[in-house]
Amino acid sequence: MHVKIGRTFSLCTMKPWIKALEDELTFTKVNHQHGYVRSGQPRVTFETKRLYHVPSAKPTEGTFPAGLLPRALDFLSSRGHTYEFEDFRDITRLKPKPDFSRVSELRPGQGEALIQIAHADCGIIVAATAFGKSFIITQAAKMYPDLRFLVVSPRVAVVNSLYERLVEECGVDEVGRVGGGKRVLGRRVTVSTARSMHKVDPSEVDILFFDEVHGVGDNDVAKTIGYYDDCRRFGFTASPVRGDKSEMCMEALFGRFLVEVSYQEAVDLGNVVPIDVYMVRVGGFTIRTDNSSYKNKRLSYWTNEPRNKIIAKVARKVPEDQQCLIFVETLEHAVHLHKLLPEYTMVHFGAVKLDYLAYEWRRMSQAQASRSGGWARTGDGSTWRLSTVEDIHNGTPIYCWACSRKTDKKFKEAAVAAGREIRFLGRLQAFDEIADQGIADVKEGDYYLIKQEEYILDVPKSSLKLTAKQKEELRRKFESGELKKVIATTTWKEGVDFEQLETVIRADGSSSKVVNTQMPGRLSRLFEGKASGKLIDFRDEFNDWARNRTNVRLRVYREHQWSVHN
Repeated sequence: MHVKIGRTFSLCTMKPWIKALEDELTFTKVNHQHGYVRSGQPRVTFETKRLYHVPSAKPTEGTFPAGLLPRALDFLSSRGHTYEFEDFRDITRLKPKPDFSRVSELRPGQGEALIQIAHADCGIIVAATAFGKSFIITQAAKMYPDLRFLVVSPRVAVVNSLYERLVEECGVDEVGRVGGGKRVLGRRVTVSTARSMHKVDPSEVDILFFDEVHGVGDNDVAKTIGYYDDCRRFGFTASPVRGDKSEMCMEALFGRFLVEVSYQEAVDLGNVVPIDVYMVRVGGFTIRTDNSSYKNKRLSYWTNEPRNKIIAKVARKVPEDQQCLIFVETLEHAVHLHKLLPEYTMVHFGAVKLDYLAYEWRRMSQAQASRSGGWARTGDGSTWRLSTVEDIHNGTPIYCWACSRKTDKKFKEAAVAAGREIRFLGRLQAFDEIADQGIADVKEGDYYLIKQEEYILDVPKSSLKLTAKQKEELRRKFESGELKKVIATTTWKEGVDFEQLETVIRADGSSSKVVNTQMPGRLSRLFEGKASGKLIDFRDEFNDWARNRTNVRLRVYREHQWSVHN
């Protein structure tokens, strides 16, 4: 059969529609149920997604995203169909002749990526971290001096870094920035966060670059990108996989892989340093598991005192004059490690609601206490006692759990009689404000937590507050080598450049393939005298859940051909 395919903006129309093509344009999305899962309920569900549309009124004609055009053409050829293709866009505007004379000297492998960008309509460049995607983006903006660019990244730190590089190459008058508290529009090149890209007019974009494109799937980011339908789109990633198996959505928007450079190939080209992985055994004790992945991570990683002590012991062996970055998943885990490593600086997203963190931590502690006869054993080894009315007279500061739906009138009366002030954790509401809401009295003997609300895990709240400006300053100091020791959440897991970094300690325990590629990638930058990057991870043997996650990480390390030492 002979079919006609026409492209208008970011959609392709096929006449007549080949029904057998529908299976090729369909994928199954995996939905993971996070948190607690009731007995009998599935933790994973599956959903069929169709990336085509055939109107019921006109079943002989169908449309599909332009990024899937190569997939559709391959299918037609394999089935013996013939086709003709017509592009109705203004190709002269979108693909002018590039001026390669303006391009700076390239490292091995980067030239191929730049040539593909010059000739392709769209596509994804898969390359190891530190391959030089920021440099490629700046050179593309130089070789097309009359085109308008939108450069997008999910993270503010990456946006700031890209902005600085583009300003250095193209000039401050050429580059604007949106997101992270900035809004400078109307420039030839605009750098934006993914959340703020909608502020850039789609009609003013000729080429769209999306960094860390693996973040694009069956989600809101993909919908926003869809509005930029009259431009060429290119994505960059070191890990083109998604946990929900919606990679076809990424392909629909950006097309197929243009360039694929494995980590070992990048090492052979001299673009990155090799990575040595050292596994440290953590065992000799047992940590119980739960149906909730959140509780498992909290018990096995964040509040696991023996494991945290081993991590701290390993961290102290790093020479003082060398940089060391410890990765954790949550601020709570960072706080626990910081108590053991006070010389380390904590870096996190900065938008954490500290009162909510206090509430969550105390909520879990109270749940543990109810199972242990009124005593809550915490991750730092201390024991929290829960108070009753009789504890008012012992001189200990009195604090109630503000998130409780009940208050004890006798507790209030006893406190007032003793001249004591009651303050609330969590929302920190005054006692009378709670009482005025008509909350019912509780029975004598109900428990209340005793702890100063200005502390979280014995760390002052003031030391945990981190503004965007402060976080950016910490990034600059670590990048320059002035700051040596850092405990960071996932805010630094991708898109930041630390050339002098030689040691990364992974305390996070993640089983995500993206995370297991991106976090170690912070080591890959070339630097004078840096022969390799040292990645320290932990072989967790205290329960099957953590042991399985260790094995997942090891598989990823070996896929990248990193040297693993036990």
